[in-house]
Amino acid sequence: MSETKYPFLGTVKKAALALPDSPNVSEIIEIAFIDELETFVGKKIQIRVIDNC
Repeated sequence: MSETKYPFLGTVKKAALALPDSPNVSEIIEIAFIDELETFVGKKIQIRVIDNC
């Protein structure tokens, strides 16, 4: 690709190089599992509160 055609690519590349390395796959899975658990528990609490009204 031509830098004159896409002058912003240099800036994007510098920003990408400054980012930290990606997390380990096991960390991603654990975070996703915890998020799903919190969502499930939150839905259960909301259902229980609505049923008690």
